[in-house]
Amino acid sequence: SEESRLIVTSFRSHLSASHLRLNSSSTSLPQFAAEHMATEDPEVLSDLGQLVLRLVDEDKFAAVDNILEEPGLRGEVTCDFYHSMVYACQKQKSNSKAARWFATRMEQRGFECNIAMFNRLIGVCMQKLEIEDARHWWQMMRRCGARPDRTTYDIMIRCSAAARDASAAEGWLKRMMASGIKPRGQCFTAVIETFLKVGNMSAAETWLAQMEGSGEAAGSEAFNSIINFCARTGQLAKAEHWFKRMNQAGHEPDKRTYNCLMHACGRNQQPELAVQWYDLMIVKGFCPDMITFSTLVGSCAKAGKADLASRWLEEMVKCGYQPNTMFYNCLLHACTVTGDVEKALHFWKMLAYNGPAPNTASFNWMISCVLQAGEPLRAMEWIEQMLNTGREPDSFTQSMLNDTENTRWRPNINSSIRKLFQAGDFEQIQMCIQHMQRLQLILSPLLIQDLILGCLSSIFRGSDLPSSETAAPQRLMQALLPNIVVRFNPSGVSLCF
Repeated sequence: SEESRLIVTSFRSHLSASHLRLNSSSTSLPQFAAEHMATEDPEVLSDLGQLVLRLVDEDKFAAVDNILEEPGLRGEVTCDFYHSMVYACQKQKSNSKAARWFATRMEQRGFECNIAMFNRLIGVCMQKLEIEDARHWWQMMRRCGARPDRTTYDIMIRCSAAARDASAAEGWLKRMMASGIKPRGQCFTAVIETFLKVGNMSAAETWLAQMEGSGEAAGSEAFNSIINFCARTGQLAKAEHWFKRMNQAGHEPDKRTYNCLMHACGRNQQPELAVQWYDLMIVKGFCPDMITFSTLVGSCAKAGKADLASRWLEEMVKCGYQPNTMFYNCLLHACTVTGDVEKALHFWKMLAYNGPAPNTASFNWMISCVLQAGEPLRAMEWIEQMLNTGREPDSFTQSMLNDTENTRWRPNINSSIRKLFQAGDFEQIQMCIQHMQRLQLILSPLLIQDLILGCLSSIFRGSDLPSSETAAPQRLMQALLPNIVVRFNPSGVSLCF
């Protein structure tokens, strides 16, 4: 076609502009292509390949077909050329239609699609989670008689693992073994780690045993993954068991191993045991890092050991690391567990003095700390300070303002106000409510209901007493419901709205 001839002319002009001499007597176009443009690397396209790819982008397959049939270019349209085009269409453009078009044309021209090309294509599709395309290339591979090799199964296992599809990764590993191909250690490790990511410790242990039974030595990565899982789930005894198994298998624990064991101690609120693992790590010649110190400070925080956490912060500075806001938040967290407001204020001043800006979590721990100490009015002041500094309340903040069930130790505004009510401190409750209204914080409907009923009960019980005795619950009622008036009469108490 005219368009095809123009494209070929433009292509020849491009070659001339590259200062390479072309003439019919010495160097032909196909020879030039073979010497300077053809490549076995599918990532790198020849000039002809780039030109064809642009036409594919414009959906001009007829023009591409005419170009590839051009007598002067047939020498360049090789098996490697088709491989490059199929791969480029699938990977760079995610254009499965074009990739299949080139693969079909390749077969029609008598070229064989080799296993290397299929491996690349399947790998690209799996990485992009283009499952239907991956299935198409797998079926075409089998139709062409290409047998999956070790690389094929490696790709399928690793891509399934990356997608956290443990059953698929396991299925491909079983299929690999059934085909007579011996899996390498990295395949077993990928399956083990995937089962751990989805929380199936039993399956991970089973595959580790199969790995050792197959003659493939379990690497330190597999053991570290299991120890890390035990640490994250707080299974300290099991983490220590796998630490011993790791040593028995002849693998030297590394810094990650010790950090995981310290983390397991923190999850079990045993910071003193974490210190022992830290000391052993130092004896083995490993230097602590930021993860080490954050783990130690965090373990102390969970156990409410603020003084011990502070000492680890000092040790961290001696080792040349500067604590960030997260570390100070851990110190505030430790104070929250015990409700030590004065110590929390001390750490807050350290945070402000040393430079890191307090974040929402910092304010949350201060609010939680004063609530733990039974001071809801002070909590209101910290909420106001948080809002004034431009920090937005998050879900943690909201959990301290609503009336839902909290964790074992986390207090909230409503429970603190209820305690004040039980103590008969109507004045402080009223100030808290006025503070919340000023900050436009919504009172829990359940709390309002309980307070109103409690106030009415106090008023009824005190109807025969002097008015000064019932003044406080009346004022609280009016703070809760500004339009209500409580009046006493000989027949009882009337509420006027």
